[in-house]
Amino acid sequence: MKWMNGFLVLAVGMAVGLGSTGCGGSDDDGDSDPLVGTWEAVSLNGQPIPEGMSVVMTFHDDGTAEATTIIGGQVESYAAVWSTSDGILTVTSPTETDTIPYTISGDTLTILDDGDTVVLNRQ
Repeated sequence: MKWMNGFLVLAVGMAVGLGSTGCGGSDDDGDSDPLVGTWEAVSLNGQPIPEGMSVVMTFHDDGTAEATTIIGGQVESYAAVWSTSDGILTVTSPTETDTIPYTISGDTLTILDDGDTVVLNRQ
């Protein structure tokens, strides 16, 4: 049950982070960043996301993004802009800049955030 509380905090943190402002999402050669698309969280630290909880993130090629979290029926949505460089997702808010390491393998996105590992699948 402890991991569920951790996920609640992480999910809200991820969504809030994406609700901040950052920079565009295309790489230097004009090709689309592989992060572009819609991703849904499927596990936290190797444990499946429980029913009734959901984190869905959509990264657009123009550098904008949306994140929606559903926890216990409560829906929160956020809009953002984002950038990536060398496996780091950077999100900047008016008061701070967050950098989040990530990897993409096929249709699986893995985010490493404050010692937690979140796995998301492309939708």
